[in-house]
Amino acid sequence: AVGRWCKEKKKATPSLDTNWATVTLTGRGLVNSQVAFEASRLLIENKINPEALINTPLSITFVIAKDQVQKASQKIHEKFVH
Repeated sequence: AVGRWCKEKKKATPSLDTNWATVTLTGRGLVNSQVAFEASRLLIENKINPEALINTPLSITFVIAKDQVQKASQKIHEKFVH
């Protein structure tokens, strides 16, 4: 059954969705901070809806619509970069 499944999956045509982009905040101590929550709230308040959030100890990355990158970058910069 697995062999047949693999053969059937090989027939699938991969596609690339280019409508998405990422915006990333970097810094120390982000994994246990409120920054991810605050940044998410900031984006949503500005009508930017993150599709996904990826959080590591040194970064917070939001997957957003490509056409919202400039606005998201500006809002995050205004709030978090001093």
